[in-house]
Amino acid sequence: MSTPAVAVLPPCRLASVTPIPARPTWRSAPDGPIPRWRPVDKICQRQPFVVPRRMATVAVAAPARQVEQREEEATGDEKFVWEKHWYPIVPLKWLEEAQGEGFESGLPQIQRQTILGRDIVVWKDAEGKWRAVEDRCSHRLAALSLGSVQKDGTLACRYHGWCFNGRGECTHIPQATDGTSEATACSSTRSKILAFPTLQAGGLLWVWPDDSPTSWVDAAATEPKLGKVTSPDVDWMVTDIPTSYMNWVENAFDPTHADHVHHGQNAFGVAFRREHAFLVKEFRQTRKTTAEGGFTVNHTPVTADTQGQNTTVDFQPPTLAATEALIKGMVNINLSVHHVPMHPGRTRLLLASSMEAKEDKGKAVLKAVMAVQKLQTFIRELPLMLLPGYVRTGLRHACGGQAGVPNGLLVQDIAVIHSEYVQLARSKADWKSQYYLPSPGDNGVLIFRKWLHTLAGGEPNWVRGGTEEDFKADNEAEVYNKWNRHSRQCPHCRKALKFLGGLNSLLGKATVGLLGVAVALAIFRTANPHMAVVATVAAGMAIVVRLETQRLCNKFVTDLPYSGMPEFRFGWAS
Repeated sequence: MSTPAVAVLPPCRLASVTPIPARPTWRSAPDGPIPRWRPVDKICQRQPFVVPRRMATVAVAAPARQVEQREEEATGDEKFVWEKHWYPIVPLKWLEEAQGEGFESGLPQIQRQTILGRDIVVWKDAEGKWRAVEDRCSHRLAALSLGSVQKDGTLACRYHGWCFNGRGECTHIPQATDGTSEATACSSTRSKILAFPTLQAGGLLWVWPDDSPTSWVDAAATEPKLGKVTSPDVDWMVTDIPTSYMNWVENAFDPTHADHVHHGQNAFGVAFRREHAFLVKEFRQTRKTTAEGGFTVNHTPVTADTQGQNTTVDFQPPTLAATEALIKGMVNINLSVHHVPMHPGRTRLLLASSMEAKEDKGKAVLKAVMAVQKLQTFIRELPLMLLPGYVRTGLRHACGGQAGVPNGLLVQDIAVIHSEYVQLARSKADWKSQYYLPSPGDNGVLIFRKWLHTLAGGEPNWVRGGTEEDFKADNEAEVYNKWNRHSRQCPHCRKALKFLGGLNSLLGKATVGLLGVAVALAIFRTANPHMAVVATVAAGMAIVVRLETQRLCNKFVTDLPYSGMPEFRFGWAS
């Protein structure tokens, strides 16, 4: 299993310290500096430096009052604290594409992310480390995500040029009259901004969105919840869903919806058909529910393709629902889905899968299936081989799907869950009085809701306040807005869309030029008349290719068709 590469820890001033027992390493990495604590004034300052990457033998010092508080919590009622956890926000592969806005690049250097209603800006500093700070300048509150990265790795505000390092400290104020006044202003606590620990694990960048005095200590002592999909090379599906965190996590524990909502779809080797749906006769909890540990459930198969063993779903709060199932009686699939609460009414999904076969026959079948899939992809993309690789990848996302999840299957889920979310958000009644859950297949929803309302406050703790009910949930157009949902965040889709946009413009100019040549040749007859015909045919081909390019560009922006009736075709039987 790979381990996290980077976390950040501030020196802290303490009267006394109590060591937290060292935790096992979860990713090997070069040794880093050992943190040191200076016992002065009992105040924890936000002046972080890098946590040692090899943590197996390094104990992290924590304030005595913090340890006492944890002991009190352990002996009392356990409650889930939303801010004090690692949240995955974006694949590292995507971040490495952050080189600007040309055809050869993808995302902007600086990216705005949102966790629990808090806007966070992420960038790579001069040391090559990913940093995260609150996305607002301490000067006039302008968004730092609109700024730029300087040569020294600091983040400059676009409004007045104030610069900040990865520890949230102001390092430069262009308007300062002299060095003394600048140093005084930069040393003021009012010039600082909130900075958050970051960590790399499982191919994802994680952020600890807590601003309490002990946040850096807590982050250094806590492992991210990775599940069984841990390869740094895995492809992650990323999509921002216009529904609540609660409704989407419920979906992970609702196996009986699959053959009904996804009728006609195929994913992960499973063909979903309403007439093939199995009755869930047994759905039980196999691990006791705790605030921090979540719970595990186990249920009988729901489709013909998953017969052979029960399916297990493990919930590790706040984000991970890890599913393990048997496909075709031979191949085990591990599916990791992270649900990141961005703000009320918006949830980020990060999904990846891995497959393994324990028997020789299963391994041979898995290799054969993978080979067939690669061959099918090659044949399907053969006409596109002249296009750059990032364009082909972007077109896969736009026209097919991501990480084995077809676009059609995803939109089916979004449409149904959004309709549920709208009803819950409009109503003032409690979910218990509105849901009717009489079947064993509903047990997963009940178990999750019990954890949520008994141990976690009923919904995420939004930093800026508000609730799911406050959010305007009836914007159905967002369900089909693929640009906001995925393309604007994906470097492959951004690059592909720019390439196709440039090609579309070029084809438009070529069409006009070829038609002009054809007309000139026909009028003056100074050359072979066949040349005018060739120019006309070439112009017609350019028009056809341009129309196809426009149709493909549309797929990056919306799920609705480019022409005809603007309705999504769900593929459901009427």
